[in-house]
Amino acid sequence: MKTNWVKLLQKTWFKLGIIFILLFGASSSLFYWLEPGLRAKKDFFLALWWSVVTVTTVGYGDIVPSTLAGKILGIVVMLTGIGFVSILTGNLASFLIEKRIQKRKGLAKVKLVNHLAILNWNEQGINIIKKSSLPTLIVAPLEEEHFEQIKTETEKEIYYLNGLAKRENFLKQANLQEAKTIIILLPEEEKDPDQEVLYTLLTARELAPQVPIFVEIKESKNKPHLLKAGADQVIVRSEATSLLLGQASFSPFIFSFFQKLLSASPNLLQLRPLTSEEKEFTWEELCTHNPQVIPVALCKEKASISLKDILDENSSLDKFIQELFNASGLEDRFDSLEPEVCLLPPRDTVLKNFDALIYLKNA
Repeated sequence: MKTNWVKLLQKTWFKLGIIFILLFGASSSLFYWLEPGLRAKKDFFLALWWSVVTVTTVGYGDIVPSTLAGKILGIVVMLTGIGFVSILTGNLASFLIEKRIQKRKGLAKVKLVNHLAILNWNEQGINIIKKSSLPTLIVAPLEEEHFEQIKTETEKEIYYLNGLAKRENFLKQANLQEAKTIIILLPEEEKDPDQEVLYTLLTARELAPQVPIFVEIKESKNKPHLLKAGADQVIVRSEATSLLLGQASFSPFIFSFFQKLLSASPNLLQLRPLTSEEKEFTWEELCTHNPQVIPVALCKEKASISLKDILDENSSLDKFIQELFNASGLEDRFDSLEPEVCLLPPRDTVLKNFDALIYLKNA
């Protein structure tokens, strides 16, 4: 408790606030005591009013001291007020300039919500930012000139924090718990980038347990470790490249198709939730329902399993197991089911068990 007070007393704003309160209090009390007219009216507020306008300006002239002592007090208060107001204005200007410099250098805390957080940086991040419609925050050790270059190239409003994303105290400034999506990229110029990605993932998952995290790694052998550490999806850079090159070897037209599909702007590939009406359709009915869209796949969202989902209520043994969990206070929810994508399902597939639709937007 004493330490908090010491820290508070060291702050310039707190000191100035105390000085102004004392100045207003002392000058108001003295003016009230020195002026017989105010004492006769028993109106201390007029004394306070005079004190405030005299400290902050040179007075409005609506209240004028009638005694010599009151006039001398007015001179002292005016001179003192000019000095303190100048100090206050200077500190305010310094504070605003410092905040602007911190923001420009990526040192200020970010208060975004529903944003895309990109942790670590490589040149793949440019395409991610261009494709995203979310406010974007980059957390990486970037030079100011490099960040300005990224802003110019993407032509979007971007925020950034200049530092290592694996440091928990630093990453807390990114407000990850309020983010819409987190993407962890392979950091540039690292001897073991997958290890850096793992450290960053562990930190991010602790700060944002409910936010989807997508991770890029270099070695496919590390994919199981990243999934166990809390990643929702892990993309191996070499696998993605080899898949596209494999398509090129099969047919250059298919490779060109994927290039155009992924690089088209605005995005041809879209995702949206299924409506309650559409959930009553079959896949064939959905395909003919709206000629403006071309359905491609159905999606099931990530779901968690509880004991109630797998135990039989009519079984005495299952009831006993449930009672044991309840009595011990153990968590009765288990690992989540991964999201599922069903590409071009059979025509008679009923949509009620699916949550979202991936489709091509018909131009």
